[in-house]
Parts: sequence; structure tokens; C-alpha cells
Amino acid sequence: MHRSLLAISDAIGLATFTVIGVAVTVGTDARPLWLWGPIMAMVTGAGGGILRDIVRQRGDIAILKTEFYAEVALTWGLVLSVYLLWHMPEFGPNELLPAVVVVVTGGFLTRMAAVHFRLQSPLFSRLATRDGAAPITLLQTKEPS
Repeated sequence: MHRSLLAISDAIGLATFTVIGVAVTVGTDARPLWLWGPIMAMVTGAGGGILRDIVRQRGDIAILKTEFYAEVALTWGLVLSVYLLWHMPEFGPNELLPAVVVVVTGGFLTRMAAVHFRLQSPLFSRLATRDGAAPITLLQTKEPS
């Protein structure tokens, strides 16, 4: 139960920070939105996951290894960015709220599906296992004796 509660809260955080990343891009008027929106969504979403692992004092940061994590934020950040570009001149609360709800729900469900089906990032899983490379770790934790 503890692990599933953690996965659910993590998925909610990832989906929420995806929207925040795109909102920051819109607020700073970064152009082109279709490029910087997804990048900022990925940075804020994955950055939150990295901070979570550091606070939990996990030695291995799964986001940097094989988990299908940053791709979720990148994909849904692109969806929101393209939607905002499509409605840019006249978007208001009536157009924005449904888009945010769809992106948060989609990001949450995508992350939960990735956890449930144990989906891995194709690029990072190949890099992590190529040539017997050691897993990436940011914190060294001692194994109990």
C-alpha cells in the first residue's frame, strides 16, 4: 500500500509540474512555445522527481536510469503547448481549464500505466545496460551490515 500511495502522489506531482512548466514558459513569453513548453515541462516534472528521491535519500535516482518518467512530462507538455498555440489569441478560463484538466489527467494516467506495466525509457535503458555500464547514482547509501 505504501508503494502504491507513493506512486499515485508521484504521478500527481509529475502531471501538476508538467502544467507548471508550460505556464512558466507562457509567463516568460519564451518562443517558440512548441519547443520551450515541453522542455520546461520536462525540467520541472523530472526535477521534482529528482528532488523527491534526494529527500527520500535513495542512492539511485531511477529517473536518470531507465524509468519512463521525463517522457511523460515532455509528451503532455507538448500537448498543452500545441493546444495553447492553437487558441493563443483568444484563450481564457473557458479554454484553459479543460486543457489543464486533460493534461493533468493524461499525465497522471500515463505515469500510472508506466508504473503498472513497468515501462522503461527505450533510450536510457539501452544506455544503462550497454557495455555493462554501472547505474547512475547521485547519493551513495550504505548497505545495512
